[in-house]
Amino acid sequence: MVNALAIPWFTLVLVPIALLSMIVPLDFLRTFAAYLTEKTMQILNTIAEYAPEYYPAHAPLALWLLAMLSVLILLLPRGWYLRPLCLLILLLMLSYRPPRPAQGEALVRVWDVGQGLAVSISTAGHELLFDTGTAYAAQSVLLPNLRAAGIRQLDTLVLSHNDADHDGGAVLIKKQLQPKKIITGQINAYQFPVHPCTAGANWQWDNVWFEFLNQPVATNKKGKNDYSCVLRVVSADKAVLITGDLGKKGEQALLKAYGDKLFSQILVLGHHGSRYSSDAAFIRTVAPQFAVASAGFANPYGHPHIQVQALLAQENINLLRTDRMGGIQSTLSERNLSWQPLQAYKPYWQRKPINQTSRL
Repeated sequence: MVNALAIPWFTLVLVPIALLSMIVPLDFLRTFAAYLTEKTMQILNTIAEYAPEYYPAHAPLALWLLAMLSVLILLLPRGWYLRPLCLLILLLMLSYRPPRPAQGEALVRVWDVGQGLAVSISTAGHELLFDTGTAYAAQSVLLPNLRAAGIRQLDTLVLSHNDADHDGGAVLIKKQLQPKKIITGQINAYQFPVHPCTAGANWQWDNVWFEFLNQPVATNKKGKNDYSCVLRVVSADKAVLITGDLGKKGEQALLKAYGDKLFSQILVLGHHGSRYSSDAAFIRTVAPQFAVASAGFANPYGHPHIQVQALLAQENINLLRTDRMGGIQSTLSERNLSWQPLQAYKPYWQRKPINQTSRL
């Protein structure tokens, strides 16, 4: 709505006056152009502070085509009798909401935030986000995609631990999506109210079970990784286990506390597939069907590490990688597990090489 006024003002008034002031060497003309531009920007900045923002969800292609056709009809000199229908179609597009998971189902999205982690869990009526990626990734990738998915508010934001590639976007996500509750593994690391993720804490949303499993691990003050929240989500007979940057000591503590109860069909690999996580006994006990490595393309750490890849191959576990596949999603339900890319089609300049050599 602002652009509807601002674009004609810039195009028909400000730019012509600015160009004229460069052609005609009159000081008052240059001063007038600068004055108008400064006042315009002041007004726009004031509006930006108070005007509500609206972000429509990503609509299906058919609805986009209908909306484009409606705009063309609205611009025609005739056909006024179709304009009410066209306006209705545009309103329908702006109010579109993607379908929600059914009761007892959970939609798991692993977002491609480069070298970082961000996993969202959607149920029939609730939204949880586990980590935010870096501040840059949250601003440029995560937040726009969450809005495109129709997520306007979070019920719970989990910040696994205080590391820039996991909670770098916390302030932005907190401001824009206003989570009702924020849970973290390091409560003293934040300037806003947070709750600790404690082992045994659990709740249900829409017949989907959520539980924290993390165990205290002896670590030095600089070691943040083993403070990571560990979240397990169960829907029907399927489960996903997310461990943040948990290292092998933390994984061994989980084994000691829970044993075979850690079994999950989906495991989001600790520390992006680092060799300092993914203990062999832990992997065999969780026994996932799919292991997901959230890592950046051509990252300097060689994640997921070749040793981890070899272990997963040895255990016949399917490895999914955001650095090659982009964001991916799956639904926990009574149906068989399957994974789909979050973006079905990518133009050639966004495609990543299929084969990438992992570093030792």
